[in-house]
Amino acid sequence: MNRLWEARVLLRSVSCSSVDTAGRETLHVFVDTQAPRDWDALIRDMPGSNPFQTTAWARFQAAYMQAQPLFLSARDRSGAVEAALLALATAPRQTIWLDLAGGDYVASALRWAVPKLTWVGGPLVRAEGQTIEAAQRVVRAAWRWVRRHHGAGIFEVTLPFGSPIQGEAAAFQELRPVGARHATLLVDLQVDDVTAGFRSSARKALRRAAELGVQIREVRDHSELYDYYAFARSSRAEMGLGTHSIRNLLLMWDCLHPAGELALLLAEHGGRTIASLGVWCFGDVAVEFAALQSRGAAEQNLFGGDALKLEALRWAQCKGARYFDLAGVSVEPANAKERGIRQFKEKWGGQLVSYESFTRPTGLYSRIGRALHHLAASGAPARNH
Repeated sequence: MNRLWEARVLLRSVSCSSVDTAGRETLHVFVDTQAPRDWDALIRDMPGSNPFQTTAWARFQAAYMQAQPLFLSARDRSGAVEAALLALATAPRQTIWLDLAGGDYVASALRWAVPKLTWVGGPLVRAEGQTIEAAQRVVRAAWRWVRRHHGAGIFEVTLPFGSPIQGEAAAFQELRPVGARHATLLVDLQVDDVTAGFRSSARKALRRAAELGVQIREVRDHSELYDYYAFARSSRAEMGLGTHSIRNLLLMWDCLHPAGELALLLAEHGGRTIASLGVWCFGDVAVEFAALQSRGAAEQNLFGGDALKLEALRWAQCKGARYFDLAGVSVEPANAKERGIRQFKEKWGGQLVSYESFTRPTGLYSRIGRALHHLAASGAPARNH
């Protein structure tokens, strides 16, 4: 994307401002394709700050997903940031194309032809100030961007937990209609002893893991990263699932680990790996992902997943996170598997939180984008987030 185009976006976005009763501009919205200086420092202290709004996440998504990051900020007359949002312009079902030969080129072409704009956990706002208005401004700027570029619309958007705007979805006309309802469990890390809220079943499992000699280690370098990937791939294969390429994991590591926003944990028993877990962390929120255990470990009740959970919670607490997101549960469990997952996660004492995701298609290209989305989804193998 050339600097002339970028400058035009910046000039247009500056004209998007609000005024006070005296007719003075109070908020300016800026859009940039490069991270503004000190972006991470600006958002870190905003309520609900999370790993999906950082410059490291933007680099990862740009490197692997061929995404175009957009950094939007609403600033007052003094230049103070009232609201901030990292949005990503991507192609519909982009991960599907990336797994194909020449998929980078296909994904880039689709992003140019029918881009969708997506974000997670944004916009972020200051604890005090023009919170709702500032958030509305950056969302409106994002919507104008996607309309200006004839995109497939805004897809898969979620608001941040622990933010003044959580629960204020009705204030955002651009985020209607609601796409789906979701639920997750948030473990409070603002306590001296993170185990205080554990249920007795969790404590029993942790005692048993200790008795069995389960050990936890954190991945430290690329050589150990390949071990982590080999275990993840074999464990998912046992479940009949595919997995992302090693390139995904290497790029994630190179972008997030140096920034301290990623931990990959392994549980071992008798010299072999029995379970694994990943954690993303920044600011207020840590989020687990890719929780796996081998079939043998599950059959032998080695409790490697339980030992990993405790280690992950303590790691996130040491990083200063306020909440640990257990990465989702079914809103209304429909079968034994969903009930089992929810029961396992509930024993860590988290608070059940429901939230919404939003989808807003626009124009002719949205129909093309949705067609590509459904076409790719119909033949897509299962993927782990």
